Amino acid sequence: MGGAYWLISGPNWSSCATGTNLISGAEAAISEINDVGGINGRKLRMISYDDAYDPPKAVENTQKLINQDKVFALFNYVGTPTGVKVAPLVQEAQIPLVGMFTGAEAFRSPLQKYILISEVHTMKKLSWL
Repeated sequence: MGGAYWLISGPNWSSCATGTNLISGAEAAISEINDVGGINGRKLRMISYDDAYDPPKAVENTQKLINQDKVFALFNYVGTPTGVKVAPLVQEAQIPLVGMFTGAEAFRSPLQKYILISEVHTMKKLSWL
């Protein structure tokens, strides 16, 4: 089970559009994977919450995904202000957060072991993959 929080409401309409598009892409990818038997015979399921681009709500959602929903990975988080607040939770839980949509230096230098941002030049720097 993977967890995601989506930005589908809030003050920044362009980021909301990005969140909506990420939902569609994730649903399509998960469906395709499940149609061929899942991963190692296990079907994927996505649990998602809207953070409205609000850092305290992002922290609340992330804690719920980790502690209550017991997800094995987080993905497609959108935004620097929210990402900066959830990063310590991700590191503490040692759960990968894949595809964070941000270009912030805070996630690139130094690289954070459990956070993979959506930038090719950063992905190339990762030596532990």
